[in-house]
Amino acid sequence: MKCYNCYNSQLDTHSVACNRCGALTHPPTVTYFYVHPLRFLLLSFITAGFFVPYWFYRNWVAVKQAEKTSIRPFWRALFYTYFCFNLFTRIYGDAKARDYKSRLTASKLIIFYVVSTYLFNSTGNIAQYMSVHTLFPLLFIVMAGIGFLLVLCPLLFIQPAIKFHNAHAMASHEHNASDPKNKTIPI
Repeated sequence: MKCYNCYNSQLDTHSVACNRCGALTHPPTVTYFYVHPLRFLLLSFITAGFFVPYWFYRNWVAVKQAEKTSIRPFWRALFYTYFCFNLFTRIYGDAKARDYKSRLTASKLIIFYVVSTYLFNSTGNIAQYMSVHTLFPLLFIVMAGIGFLLVLCPLLFIQPAIKFHNAHAMASHEHNASDPKNKTIPI
C-alpha cells in the first residue's frame, strides 16, 4: 500500500497513518469531475474558454465536499491559474496512490500550463503590436487557435488520471461496502 502524500510504499494495510509523513492512509475519497477529452475540447471551443473555469470549479467543489474544508471553489475557479498547482498535484497524487502509471508528472503539466497560458495571452498583444491581425487575419486566427490548443493540452492530459482515479476509488468504495466487517447491524 502506498501513501497518497509521500508515496511511501512500505505501509502495512492496517496502519492508520504513514510512518514517514504522518498523513492518513485512508483519506476521504474525492470523485473528481471527469470530462472525456474530446468533449472537453469541444465544450472549451464552443464556450470560448469559459468551460475551463467551470471545470476547475466543479473539481474544487468535489474536493470541498469530500474533505469538508472551508475552501472557496468559486474564487479558486476564478483564479484558476494560481490554484492549478494545488489541484493538479491533488489529482495526480490521488491517482498515483492507486498505482496510476504516467510519464507526465503534475509539475510538468503545471509548468506547461502556466507557460502556454502566458504565451496565449501575449499573442494578442504581439499581434496587435505587429498589426498582424489587420495584415494577415488568417495567420492571427491560426496563431490564436494553436495557442488555445496549447493551453488546453495539460487539461486534456489530466483527464485520464481523473478517469483512472474515479474508477479505482469507486471500485474500492464498493469493495469496502460489501465487506461484512463494514456493515452496521441495526439494534
